[in-house]
Amino acid sequence: MFLKISYVYPERLPSKKARSVSVCQTALALSDLTDGKLITEKGFDQGYFAQQIGRIYPERLLVEISKKALNIRSNKIFNRNLKKEIQSGEHDIFYTRHIKTADFLLANKRPHQKVILEYHQIFYKSTSRSSEAKRAQLRKQEDAVLRGVDGIVYINKTLKSETEKDFYISPAKGCVIYNAVQQIDRENISTNHSPRELCYVGNFLDWKGVDLLIQSMTNLPDFQLNIYGQNPEQQLKKLKEAVQSLNLGDQITFHGRVEHRQVLEILCKKSCITVVPNKISTYSRYSTPLKLLEYMSTGNLVLAANTPTIQEMIWEYENGFLFKSGNVQDLIKKILEIDALPEDDKKEIIENGINYSHQFTWKNRAGQIYEFASSLYR
Repeated sequence: MFLKISYVYPERLPSKKARSVSVCQTALALSDLTDGKLITEKGFDQGYFAQQIGRIYPERLLVEISKKALNIRSNKIFNRNLKKEIQSGEHDIFYTRHIKTADFLLANKRPHQKVILEYHQIFYKSTSRSSEAKRAQLRKQEDAVLRGVDGIVYINKTLKSETEKDFYISPAKGCVIYNAVQQIDRENISTNHSPRELCYVGNFLDWKGVDLLIQSMTNLPDFQLNIYGQNPEQQLKKLKEAVQSLNLGDQITFHGRVEHRQVLEILCKKSCITVVPNKISTYSRYSTPLKLLEYMSTGNLVLAANTPTIQEMIWEYENGFLFKSGNVQDLIKKILEIDALPEDDKKEIIENGINYSHQFTWKNRAGQIYEFASSLYR
């Protein structure tokens, strides 16, 4: 039985949001494999897509749905137009990462159609600023969707385990499929390790821990830190002020935001110590940073906080290094420890990281999703 798996994403693509790369690459790989469609908000930018991904999305497999009526833009309008697409009967399986979209699909799908939710976090736990009543309402909807969908794709083992305990979901209902990474030709990866250079790529939300990385530089006078990113701008302003107050201007350079493909090109030339300094939080608890695989695949040493999800992918002294999350002194200790390693040891760990990342291709990810989707019919 050949299944068409269509990815439903009720926002504009591609975008500058971090998840845009994963959504675009997964949808494209599923389209290549299953002839399924990408159903997304009207205004798909093929030029920007080609810039991010390196090819054009097949027009015949792209369904753009309006989210606007007059001057109003809302998910309700998107859903009203999505309903027509659902009723066309062209799709066997709808794949989405949005709880509310999954809820709508469940309420409107035809009998032969199935819904798979790609699950990234326990949402009601990630809304600490909301009232108890709001969180209870969100949990109720989340519970109904998790029970109603035909299958759940978890992005890591930690999330799968905690979701099953929290919502009493059967382990057989879901599977773990990690994110993936664009594969880099070996001849494009630098083999010369950059001594005493650190690098961070990403946003500046507090739980990302960039402030800890900046603090560590006060005890690393012989090191340089390159930071790539821009948002949130208010947090960026605070980080720059911290650099100034600590007199670290000669050691730390902010490069601003760069496009995803340019990031990979920069990382390929670096071969330095790349850092994922996540603090323990409700967000980092379920997050498996795409940057982990990007750092490895481009031939860099990876030093990451020892959050549960990161420990699923990094084996210390084999394909990377771990430090105690939130602990600046341990971060400094590990950076100096890496710096003191013999060059041959560094090269071996870099090589292990490259080889490890090779299993996480977008084609393989689509194949795993298809295999899981097929199992729902057995």
